[in-house]
Formats: sequence, C-alpha cells, structure tokens
Amino acid sequence: MIGERALESNSGVRPVSAFLAVGVVLAAVAAAVAGTAFGVDDSVRRWEQDEQDPSPAYTITDRDQRPVALFVQRLDLVLSPNAMWQAHTPERVAMELATVLGRDFHELAVAMMPDATGGVIRTSLPLETSVAARIATWIQTGSPVADEGVRGPIRGMWIGRDERGAYVLCWQPYTVLSADSRVEQGEDFGEKPRKWARHIADGLALCLLGADAVKPGGDEVALEEQRSAVWSWLMPTTYTVAVRGFEAARAPQLIEVLSREKVAHHQMRIERGRDREYPAGRFPFLGLWGYVDEPLARRAADRALELVAQGKPSATANAALIDASKELSTLVAALGEVEDEGEYEAVIAQVHDLRGRATWELLAQPLPLSGLERACDSLLADESRWGFLEEQSSGYRFLRHRSVRAGESRSYFLESDAPSESPRVVTTFDLMLQRQVGIALDELMQTHKPALAMAVALDLESGDVLAVDSRSSYPMLGFPPLYHEFTPGSTFKVNVMACALESGAVRPDDTFNVGDGTYLFGRRRIREAESSKTGTLTAAQCLAHSVNSGLVQIGDKVDDDFLHQKFRALHYSEAPKSGFGGERPGYLPKLPWKREWTHASISFGHELKVTLWQHAAGLAAIVRGGHWLPLRTLEAVEQYGERFTLPRARPEPVFAASTSETIRAMMRSGAREGTGAAVASNEKLPTLSVGTKTGTAQKVGTEVCLHHELEHQASHWKAGTKCARECRLELVNKPREKHTNCYTSSMCIWGRRNGGGREVLVLVVVEEPRGGQKYGSRVAGPTAVRILKEALGETRNGRPVVEAISAGFAPALDARSERGLEQPWAEVGR
Repeated sequence: MIGERALESNSGVRPVSAFLAVGVVLAAVAAAVAGTAFGVDDSVRRWEQDEQDPSPAYTITDRDQRPVALFVQRLDLVLSPNAMWQAHTPERVAMELATVLGRDFHELAVAMMPDATGGVIRTSLPLETSVAARIATWIQTGSPVADEGVRGPIRGMWIGRDERGAYVLCWQPYTVLSADSRVEQGEDFGEKPRKWARHIADGLALCLLGADAVKPGGDEVALEEQRSAVWSWLMPTTYTVAVRGFEAARAPQLIEVLSREKVAHHQMRIERGRDREYPAGRFPFLGLWGYVDEPLARRAADRALELVAQGKPSATANAALIDASKELSTLVAALGEVEDEGEYEAVIAQVHDLRGRATWELLAQPLPLSGLERACDSLLADESRWGFLEEQSSGYRFLRHRSVRAGESRSYFLESDAPSESPRVVTTFDLMLQRQVGIALDELMQTHKPALAMAVALDLESGDVLAVDSRSSYPMLGFPPLYHEFTPGSTFKVNVMACALESGAVRPDDTFNVGDGTYLFGRRRIREAESSKTGTLTAAQCLAHSVNSGLVQIGDKVDDDFLHQKFRALHYSEAPKSGFGGERPGYLPKLPWKREWTHASISFGHELKVTLWQHAAGLAAIVRGGHWLPLRTLEAVEQYGERFTLPRARPEPVFAASTSETIRAMMRSGAREGTGAAVASNEKLPTLSVGTKTGTAQKVGTEVCLHHELEHQASHWKAGTKCARECRLELVNKPREKHTNCYTSSMCIWGRRNGGGREVLVLVVVEEPRGGQKYGSRVAGPTAVRILKEALGETRNGRPVVEAISAGFAPALDARSERGLEQPWAEVGR
C-alpha cells in the first residue's frame, strides 16, 4: 500500500488511514481480483443482481392494538464518491440529477462531495517538504522534475498547509475533474474521465514513492492497488446519502439518467430506506430519533470488517455489520477456489459493495435516541430472547446480461421473496387517553402559563403506564417526566405519614397542636398556607388538610434513618431504569439530618428532589397495598398471531397492607373535605370513589425560578453559547418580582367507579404558573380530575358518557365524538 511503501522509502509520508496502513482486506481483495478480471475478454458477461428492501422493522401499538409507530419505505440516492468520481464528471452528473429530482444544484453538488469543505478537499496526509515540492512541480508541469515537464498546470490543485502548519495537498474536485480540465490536459482525456483519474493517481504515486512507484505497463495488479490507495487518500468517502427521501414518481427518470451515463451499481444507486411514521401523532413519550453521523458509520463499518479480516470477533452489536463481516470472511475464503473467469466480475462487485452495504445499514436506518422507541429497540436487540422472530426482507433476483460490443444490457427475472410479518411491540399505553392528556395539558398551559406541566396516569394495581405527557413554554432537554427534578412539596406528606404509621410512632387519631398559621419548632418558624386549619387536629386531619406544622411534628416522631430507609425502598434518589434514556435520579439528603432543618423540611416535602415518574411510582406503592412496582410500558411482542407476554417485575414490600389502607382513608378524607374537595368532593364526583393529595411548594430564595432558568438556557442555545460561572451567578441573583413568585403546584388523585372496575392513579405537576393561581387544587386539580374521569370511562374524548335510554339502544354520538373514537389521529397536532 502507498502509505507502507512511503514509510519504507523514508519519504516522510505517514499512512493515509487505518484502511491503508493495516491493509484491510477490502482493497486488497478487490485489487487482487481486478488484475484477472480486467483481462476477461468474454463477449457477454453475466451479472446476478439482488434487490432487497430493508428488513421488516417492528411496529408499536397501544394496549388495544392501535398503531403508535411504524416504518414506511423511503427511496434514497446513495453513492460512493470515491468510485463515482473516478469514472464520471461531477458537474455534469449533478446538473442532470438536480433537474430530474427537482433539487437545488448547489445543495446536491455539496451532498455528493462529502470530503470537500467549501468545495476544497484537504488530504489528511502531511507531506515532507521534498515530497510537497515534487507534487507542486508535477501539478505545474506534469512531472515531478521541473525540466521534464510534459503538460500544462492542473487548475484547482495546489499545496497548502493544515492547521498545524504541515504541507498537505488541496484540490477542488469540481474543477480538477471537469471536462474543461481534461481537455486542457490533452484531447486523449477529453471524454475519458476514468483515464484522467488514473493519470492523476499515477502522477501522484510517482511523486510520493519515487522509484518505488509502479508505472503504467508494469505489474497490473500492483498498479491497480496503487491507484486505489491514492484515490482513497484523495477522496476517502466510499458511501454517502446524497438525497435522503425523494418521490417515487421520479425514480424512472432517475434510473434512465443513471443508465444513460453508464453508472455502475457500486458507484451510485437508488436504495430503499425507511422512516418512522406516527398515525396517532408524534407524542413526546415516543422520544427522539436520529441518524448516525456518516464518518462515524464508515469508521464503525471499517472496524467491524477489519476485525473479521484479522480473525477476531466483531466489536459491534449491530446485526448488519456482523452479517457483513461474516459475508466478508466467506468471500475471502472462497477466493482461492474461484476458477471460472466469468465469476470474477461478480466477486469484484461483492467486495466493492460490501463495505458500502455495512455502512448503509448504519446510515439508512434512523436510530432511537430516547423514549419509548428506545426501550422497544433495546428489548428486541436481545437475540438470545427474540432470535426466533422472523426478519425476512422482501426482494427479488434477476440476471443482467450485458454485451460488451453492443453496450446494451437486459434484465431477466429469477425469483422473489415475500417479507415476513413485522413484529409488534404491544405497549401499556391507551392512545385515546394519551390524546386527552395532551389536550388537557395544552389547555392548562393556556390558562395558567406555567414554565412546565406534566401528567401521568397509571393502572394502580399493575403499575402500567396508561398515558404520560408534558408541555413546556421553552425548549427542554430530554423527556421532562423522567428528566426534570422538582420539589414535591405536600404530595410527599403521604410518604412521611406512611412511615410514621408503619413505625408505630403515630396513630390516625393522635392529636397535634398546629398553632394559628405559624408554629415554632425549636428555633424554626413553620408557616402555613392561607386559610389553613388551626388549633388541635388529628394526624388524619393534618394529612387531609395538608398542615405543615402537623406533619413536622409527626415526622419528628420517626427516626431519620427509618425515613431514609423507606424512601430508598420506594426507589427515591435512584434513576427508574425505564429504558427511555435521559433519566435523572432525584435527590435525597444523606444522613444524619438536622432535626430543625432537613428533618423538618422533608416532613412537608422540601429539601429533596424527585421526578414525575419516580414520585408516581412511590405514591402508587403506598396506595396499592404497600408494595412497590416499577412503572411498566411494554406489555408483549406479537408476530403471526402469537403473543409473547413480557414477565412482570416482582412486587417489593415496603409498607404493611394496614398502613396502605389507613393512608387511603386519609386521602379519601382529603378529597371529601380537605384540600382536594374543591375538585374531588362527593358532590363534584358522585359516581367515583377517590382519594387526593395536593401540593403547593414555594421555592426558596436560593432556587432559580424555572421560567428564568429555561429562558436563560434558550437564549444560550439560540446564540450557540454556554453559561459561564459569572453568567450563572447573575442568574441565581436575579431578583424575583412579586407577581412571579415561584411555586410548584401538584395534585395526586386515585380512584375507581362506584360500580367497580380498574383503579387509576393520576399525578399532575405544574411548574410556576403565572395565571393568577398557585394552589395545587386550583392549578393542577382540574386537569388531574379530567384525566382520571377519562381513564375510568366517565368521559369519552373529553365529553360525558350518556347512558342508554333503554336496553339495546345506545346513546347517539355526534360526528366529532364518533370520529375521535375510531380515528384518534384525526385531530392530533391541531
């Protein structure tokens, strides 16, 4: 290889890349086969072509088989710049393709030349002064020696310097490879771009290697290997997507252009890719998708193939690369047995195409970066568990006969393959409910103008997530229900009361003097919300009416290590491992806790941080019967009518069933006559049996208001800057106007219909409302109740369900309601 020889000759030229230095089998095999194949003199060559769609990808459905996400086919125009531009004129091809595809010429030209920046390719090979001087002379005269010049200068090629000051070769491919440049160098190059590309490679090899260079007329195998190495240095990219997704109606014209220009399959072709589509709408919980960066994909493919060529196992779990690596091993092993000259053409095509196909599998398929789809992808990636699922792609095979003399080709169909059925991942989500949660949050944002609003609805018994969503007034990283940490406030009093009951330190009818709006606890003054209960209250009343001083006294009766142990058993201060990615663990202070400060603050839900996902799981455990379960989103995998139900996690006992039942009774009291009564009393919800706990947490002076925080981040993102230490201090010290006092308003409600049925828990958290209200019951309460009623079937698409007037006669539904029942996608995104 050129890099190795240059080192041996002490020319100072370092290896171009790992591809050259290691001598990856791809180039070596292609060159070895090429030497014989170029000598084939058959009048007819046979090509067996194989057209394949991408393997069927999984579909995601909700619990009732409604489609959540599925793949649809996409057409891409892909090419190997390295192979394509050695044989064709870039500007001419770009003009024709831009016309056919209806694309901007300049944008397409840039996409087809990924190694160039600003139209210039700077080679990665640093050159010693003597080598750079020989190349500069060759560029000007056609010979490395000044007095032996045979041609005029090559426009668009020169010796420059890299960022470290080393000499490098710079060239403009659209100029150097143009028809005008070829004519300037001689009529024999005019209509022969391949001959011109070989001339460039031969000249540069002579400059780089001197006497060691293989000259035209010498060993043809070594000469082709040398040319391949030089072009790998000049234009490293062997695979890129020039146009990702174009209209199928343009494909016939595109094929006609490629055929007229005699473009080979390995140079440029139409590939079938796929994109994700969401029939029911693009819900935030689905997460983000992205594409692998092309240089990264090429490096990954090269590394996987290189390891197999060295007899080592593949270092990547990507199935496509593993398959390509196995195919490479088989191909290399079979080379020694190839005897028929007619087979060499096919071998050349296979080897040349192999690296591109391995890279293609990484580039063409969007990869889930976060969310539900990331969880599904991780689930199905376990081949030891799901290897029996069929993934047969559709495709067909045909023979292409081409007459060398006539220059014409014909295709003959051989056979086709039908695709296997796409596996379906069945989730726990209810799309109809999910849609209503989104609508409810949209209306909450409009009414209360918060920085952030989040909601989750669970099947209480199983921990199955029925719906989860969020809305923000500013751009945010990640999925807020898993990523955003907040102070839980009074909703955490449920946890403290459960610990007090479990430890035996408190009974429901124990009484406490809670003062008259303020309470002196040691040296600390505990303040209450406006209109809070005063005087002497029972423990049950303290929770139902959310009295801070009462919970401080109750929490004070429980050792901090007992509280800490139970909170940890509920998995607070621990990332939930949902599979969605982008999770935060929250924060729970380390022991010991100062009695008047940390211990007291935690007793009414301050000095700790939780996420919506984490807190919903903790509250559900207490209300469920005392055993904790992780929130669950994946139910089963299906294919060909068979259902493989995923195992459920084992319940983890944290509290006794009697403790849970007592807490439920206290929360029912909170709904009937406590802080939840404004939205969940018997008069408000006569057909439901519910329990509630509200929360209103005012942020302390050292906390940055979320409105200010997110607005600040958004300004940095827009400007492309980062927040420095001084910038952060300015944000922390920013004064708070009276009308923008910062509160976290929340409400937890659970219940079922009086006639029975499933029990559902809903948690709504609203960060910093600016609509004039701040209390959890007034800000988060109406939304939480609305979601619960929809989940329990009290409403359908947000409208009350009317019972049948007479047996056998269903109530009439208007057109909009009926459409919502059967077509949940009809109004999503409006």
